Amino acid sequence: MLYFFDTFYTQSDSFSLADAIRTTVLASAKWCNYYFARILWTDGKQEPRTGALPEPLDQRQKAITTLLDWIEQSGHNLEDCILSLDTKPLDQNTSDWLLTLMPDQFAELQTAWAKAGLPTDLFYPWLAQKKVTDASFLGKFFSLMGLHPTRFFSPKEWAAYQIKQKS
Repeated sequence: MLYFFDTFYTQSDSFSLADAIRTTVLASAKWCNYYFARILWTDGKQEPRTGALPEPLDQRQKAITTLLDWIEQSGHNLEDCILSLDTKPLDQNTSDWLLTLMPDQFAELQTAWAKAGLPTDLFYPWLAQKKVTDASFLGKFFSLMGLHPTRFFSPKEWAAYQIKQKS
């Protein structure tokens, strides 16, 4: 199943995206065989890193930790990179933070988030995403031209949006 990252949490100053990235990547490494990492905004100074992950889990997690440390030691934040793990070799165009996991794997990942003090609904099933067509004046204007401005909300963003609309 496909899971999307809930950007709702990034609106809080107390939320650490770096901790969420590190925890998610280390906990999900056991289901992956390959990695791809590219630091954004480097002016070509940092070459992407890609390759196979070692087989034993402890070596795999050590390799991932080394990769995360490389990003941070180069003077960048973890959120300033593209980092992908997969069961097959990766192309360089992977850019969205999403997970493709079986339900039992996702449950295991939720346990890792809880142990790290992170929300267990950090990601949500893609089917839970709310799709809304803009009904404002500008949205109606674009609709007349055949364009239908659409906005997507995570479950938490949708709940917050509805509360805001009522007040």
